[in-house]
Amino acid sequence: MTDRDSDITATVVRERTRLVNFIRRRIGDPDDAEDILQDVFSEFVQAYRLPAPIEQASAWLFRAARNRIIDRFRKKKELPLVDLDGDEEEAGSEYRLDLALPAHDAGPEALYARAVLLEAL
Repeated sequence: MTDRDSDITATVVRERTRLVNFIRRRIGDPDDAEDILQDVFSEFVQAYRLPAPIEQASAWLFRAARNRIIDRFRKKKELPLVDLDGDEEEAGSEYRLDLALPAHDAGPEALYARAVLLEAL
């Protein structure tokens, strides 16, 4: 293990508990808090390996976590399709996946896009 890798490991071990408590106080869902923690550590590893390493790792981690939390709150909440209209029967017919896909007769590019999307689903 290189010196940089051991510095990263030591920082993660040292700051993990404080950082996860910081995030959990601000995020209600434990799964979301864990996602943010993993994102912050991933970003930390990438930034630490840059030519100009991070001098104050603890401050950097908390700032990155705070930014991720803010981004999470700015993100618009996703609503289930049935809640958009209120009437479940009408909502089911109005929001059909096959209507959102490119048409069969729209040309070869649309046909290819349709096949790729269906395969991904």
